[in-house]
Amino acid sequence: MLFGRLAGTGGYLVDVNTLGGLVWVMTLYLYPFVFITAAGALERMDPSLEEAARCSGARTFRIMADITLPLVRRA
Repeated sequence: MLFGRLAGTGGYLVDVNTLGGLVWVMTLYLYPFVFITAAGALERMDPSLEEAARCSGARTFRIMADITLPLVRRA
């Protein structure tokens, strides 16, 4: 309600009774679980794989698509 008063709209920033509001609330609720799982997978990943790809001339997006995401996907 404070945002509505400051912006002059009088409405809420996010209405949780809509599909967008539901997605927003569920994202905030489930984010820690996804973050902990992905962080653990990234910590166990061997950094020499990314280093070898970079030395071979691969760009950042290609390294992420071909090396990082397939290793994290299992988690």
